Amino acid sequence: MANRGTEPFATFLAATEDLAKQTLAYHLADDEKKAQLVKLFTILAEYVEERQPDMNIQAVFGKTLLGLLDSERIWAWAGENAQTLIMAGDSEIALLGLVWPLITEMLVDTLGRYLPVTAILPVVHSWIAGNTYAQILAVWVSNGGAIRFGEKTRKTKMEDIVELCENTIGYQSTLIVAAIAEILGSLNMEGADECIRSLGTLQKRLKYGIADSEEIALYELGFADRVVAQSLRPIIASADGRTVRRRLRRSADAVGVTLQGFPRYFSVCLSSLQ
Repeated sequence: MANRGTEPFATFLAATEDLAKQTLAYHLADDEKKAQLVKLFTILAEYVEERQPDMNIQAVFGKTLLGLLDSERIWAWAGENAQTLIMAGDSEIALLGLVWPLITEMLVDTLGRYLPVTAILPVVHSWIAGNTYAQILAVWVSNGGAIRFGEKTRKTKMEDIVELCENTIGYQSTLIVAAIAEILGSLNMEGADECIRSLGTLQKRLKYGIADSEEIALYELGFADRVVAQSLRPIIASADGRTVRRRLRRSADAVGVTLQGFPRYFSVCLSSLQ
């Protein structure tokens, strides 16, 4: 879908064969496997064209990093809930409450091992508040959380919480939030811009497990560890400057002292910003 373009389907189908031939799998395969790979690409292209022939919608779906069926589900959901999302405006917490039922529906296979399902959302709130894994585990346990183990349940281990936060919340759920924002933007609805920006911030908070836009900025400047970003934020809070980068530079000495307690990589990152 990301490569569909606007050309007639017959032209695109030929380009699909060329796309298959450009893959590493094609160059590693024998003649039989090469033919099968090209055939697979053409079957996929024909399936997408039959199921969703609108090239403009395919272009939107191609930006979501999700498959056709998941993209169609989000497209339908976004159309039904667009006004409610727009009314939530700049409230990331309100937006999380709105999109969470869709996330739990689409990730049911992954989230199904965490019981009860109602105990997962408090974990999400704790994660994006920047809490430690120990604190998040305590939230989970206080809400009666356990892990499905066959027909029974078992006690939750720390690695279960890390997996939930880093993979399911920090990656899989962010693809859905990003897709909602992408599809909402394609609907060209009045007042949607602020909501789309807030969805973008929510996506990053879910991805990084941090609390606000300044910690996000620190993270994306190279301090890509939630504990490091949280440690630097209060240091630059009182510094002069309109941007986080400028305040980092003006607080370089104090920031440097703090970074001595972390791997040397982060000190090198600070030097590169000066």
